[in-house]
Amino acid sequence: MTASLTSTRPVRYALALAVVLGLVGFPMATRAVDDPTSSSWRGALTAFSAPTFPATLQLQVGTKTYLVRIADTATLVRQSRVYSALDELGLGDDLQVWGTLAGTTITATQVKNWSLRRGPFFRGTIESIDPAAQTFVLNPVNPAKQNLPNQTVTTTNATTIFQGNRPGAFSDLGVGMTVKVLGERPKGQDTIAADRVLIRITMLEGQLASVDCAGGSLGVSVKSRGEQASWTVALTAATVIRDRGLDPVACASLKSGDRVGVRGLRTGTNALRALQVMDQRIDARSYLFPGSIASLDPTVLTLVLDRTSAGKAALTISLTAETVLINKRGRAILFEDLVVGHNVQVRAVTTSGTTAKAIYVLDQDRS
Repeated sequence: MTASLTSTRPVRYALALAVVLGLVGFPMATRAVDDPTSSSWRGALTAFSAPTFPATLQLQVGTKTYLVRIADTATLVRQSRVYSALDELGLGDDLQVWGTLAGTTITATQVKNWSLRRGPFFRGTIESIDPAAQTFVLNPVNPAKQNLPNQTVTTTNATTIFQGNRPGAFSDLGVGMTVKVLGERPKGQDTIAADRVLIRITMLEGQLASVDCAGGSLGVSVKSRGEQASWTVALTAATVIRDRGLDPVACASLKSGDRVGVRGLRTGTNALRALQVMDQRIDARSYLFPGSIASLDPTVLTLVLDRTSAGKAALTISLTAETVLINKRGRAILFEDLVVGHNVQVRAVTTSGTTAKAIYVLDQDRS
């Protein structure tokens, strides 16, 4: 399931942006108890959505595969029953899920991550990196409050690194990035043996002040709390640039003055390494299509929109990685929550007279 299908951003054109995959919430230093009132399933985490509620997980229990739904009312804990958070999950984790089963779908009341054996976490920015030793120096957030000086973080082949909810590598780390480290800090020492390193994903929305495709950089003016801030955005070979119609475009299509959305890794003060740039300039016009769902194809993520009531032909709507699905209250839903016959409104870019690519789908009959 794609991250975008679980976004909770407001309904507007900016919903075409990929969902922020950054760190969401931090665990509390209190303990929960296992839920004895419901059945439980234990297995390996093989897929999961963005670290935002509502979330979905894929759990492999022996030869069976379960879809696990997690609402914001569910409890997440580590092995020690200290409260955990969605952003601490990693592919391959050993999970135990309590809840109710319908078919192969589990609605979770509690999720215990047996792979998180150590409790402490440390959040801060990377001061320096030693690629040869596979270590980095962490400048903790609020060092006076935590009473911690800079910490040397050591990693091994067993350390897992994530960019949001996507697997990463030590080479993805950069000076200035905000990270969260889970691991063990020996008493009296300024070192952390990392079990897991989580790189924060940052989202910007602003106006292009400069475009340097040859130099691989953008200048973005971002308004925050009534003040303008200038950001330097680095472009790499891995950066994906899309137009408002969700199609890939070249850097040369970006123009100063364009409104853009940028998702990437923070590398310093007002500096970002872009994973994705979305040009919101209207060169691919979108339309609002009302109608009802005539059919659904979950294998290719398409729906057929019946527009008989408007006296128009049916429209085949394709969903992309950037499409957002919401109910009538503006809450995120999943593709599998859509129902044939439901009335919907689809904001989409037409690709032919009978096909369109969806930016968002609003299910007016889903509460």
